[in-house]
Amino acid sequence: MSFLRRLGDGLNRLRHRTTAANLIGKASAIRPRPDQEFLLYQKTRLPWWVNWTYGLLGLNIVFTASTMDLVWNNWTKLSTEKPAYATDDDDDDDEKDRTHRILRSTWERFSVAALVFLSGCVTTAVVMQMRSSYVLTFDILADHGQRNLFLQTIRTGPAKGLSFPFNKAYLLPGRSKTEFMIRVDGKPTWWYISLDDNCFIAGKKVSPQEARATIASTWGSKRVSQEIANPFLKR
Repeated sequence: MSFLRRLGDGLNRLRHRTTAANLIGKASAIRPRPDQEFLLYQKTRLPWWVNWTYGLLGLNIVFTASTMDLVWNNWTKLSTEKPAYATDDDDDDDEKDRTHRILRSTWERFSVAALVFLSGCVTTAVVMQMRSSYVLTFDILADHGQRNLFLQTIRTGPAKGLSFPFNKAYLLPGRSKTEFMIRVDGKPTWWYISLDDNCFIAGKKVSPQEARATIASTWGSKRVSQEIANPFLKR
């Protein structure tokens, strides 16, 4: 419960636009830019699927387990073979009357149940990966003359963060005009930045278009994809 309490307190501080000094002081030695009190990007409200991730995963577990049980215990086929429980008096019955359902072979039921289990595991992994790569805050900060990319995600929480050399980071277009992606050399994770109406840029609430333009200009053109650097390029 103490962890959940600390996480809740951290999210409350984030919603009230906690200053960069307070956030970063608990994470690493890097410091905010001297001309700016707030981080470049801050997310004040999470999407519904992030808040309800564990509830969705619980439903996924129930659905997967129920489907596996249904397949293993109830997946049958029609058969005209004499059942084991039949008596000699049933020998004179018509073949149609002896038609009954039997469980499919073990390998068939096991194969489908294993496929259902694998699908449930993949769904869980994808949802957790999307949740952990959802960016809460980020900024480009200076540390002893070196520029660093600072990220806070659901996984790190609001009291800690990730720091990468800025010269290894790339800003990429997302799935729509209201999303950016960040890729860092040598890291398999791609982080997602949502540019909706609930984000703050330098402590100010702006439109998605203004947020997109500010982030792209602050990032610089050398490590921004051509699609972002040139707004006239079509998606």
